[in-house]
Amino acid sequence: VSSASSFCENSGSESGHDRIRDISVPLSRDLPTWHRPPGSLMPISVLATAGVHSSPSSTSFMHFHSHTGTHVDAFKHFVPDNSQFCVSSSSSALSHRSCRDGDDLLALPLHILNGPVHIVNVPDDVKSISAKWLDRAFPSREMTPRRILFRTRHSRDRSMYNPVFQEDFIALDITGAKWVVERGVRLVGVDYLSALTLEDGVSGHQVLLGHGVVLVEGLDLLLEGEDLSDGGSASLICLPLAVTAGDGTPVRAA
Repeated sequence: VSSASSFCENSGSESGHDRIRDISVPLSRDLPTWHRPPGSLMPISVLATAGVHSSPSSTSFMHFHSHTGTHVDAFKHFVPDNSQFCVSSSSSALSHRSCRDGDDLLALPLHILNGPVHIVNVPDDVKSISAKWLDRAFPSREMTPRRILFRTRHSRDRSMYNPVFQEDFIALDITGAKWVVERGVRLVGVDYLSALTLEDGVSGHQVLLGHGVVLVEGLDLLLEGEDLSDGGSASLICLPLAVTAGDGTPVRAA
């Protein structure tokens, strides 16, 4: 992201607000995952095959969960094909898509994953992002951003770099999820593993993904050197892997 109105670098400059800032967490063995039992597979494993059969190149096999690190959710992650939670555009003004088979990673709209975004700071005393809190943060319905990134204590505490899973993570609750849909927000980004609280994870994902809201999770929004103490406008680039039938994938976001 960049807090300047111009996102790309200008005239080759990499200083100040002209620089693209990476907001994705590097894939490694030290990332948090959902309730990983002791001794279980690490979030990512790499099997190097360099030098096999005297090969002049270095190659490897990578094994990781589809929702590892900074990642996006496909609609099918919580909304099966033809599900009751999939709201067709013909029956609701809140949805941009039709309930069709194959709502996988290929169905994610790239024009929503890329574009102007608003970063909002969530105070440390907020335990969950509710509709009531969002009404205070965005009092004007007409001025509600299409894309919102929520920066919480997790970015400052470097929570996405701590392998210990935090059950009390800050995210939207079910009222916040419904607010997002009602306000017409098209993309939500968060700085921990889930856009929904642990308690409202299933129902909240069904509300958001069922209405075509794109979810980017596990971001690193520390943005050192940026003057976004009160939040601010930026530009987002986020491209998921094009995996047929995929329910989620790590992404590089900036």
